[in-house]
Amino acid sequence: MEKTNPAVFQLIRFIIPQFTLEEIEDNLSTIDIKLNPAGIYNTSNGEYQLVLVFTAFVLNKENKDDHKLLMSGSLKAFFLINEKPSFEEIPDFFYQNSLAIVFPYLRAFVSNVTLQAGLPLMILPLLNLTNLSSILKENTKVFR
Repeated sequence: MEKTNPAVFQLIRFIIPQFTLEEIEDNLSTIDIKLNPAGIYNTSNGEYQLVLVFTAFVLNKENKDDHKLLMSGSLKAFFLINEKPSFEEIPDFFYQNSLAIVFPYLRAFVSNVTLQAGLPLMILPLLNLTNLSSILKENTKVFR
């Protein structure tokens, strides 16, 4: 049996400090989701704060110009990166994996809120977040 290596980073906690949700109209049914990631890395303690701003619009099937803001908000996730590397030493897989780790929490949150509010259950689709990893890296501010 092979020895497993400990994780390079770990999720400490997450919060959703801002969230709005509008009731869906029947003629608007296709959802268009926009995600904008950013980060703040503290080299002194190895803490990385991931901020995922999200918006979702519902679109009219027949008229794509007919759209309405369905929900918006932000998710903040706090990671601890072992050995407190410099920004340049953070492995590239961190950016992709950190997004993949927190997105299911956002999906669950949206489903729970819509269900508990008595609205039609909304389940965000599974998304390939690979292309967002480079955006997250570019949008990361570093503090020493």
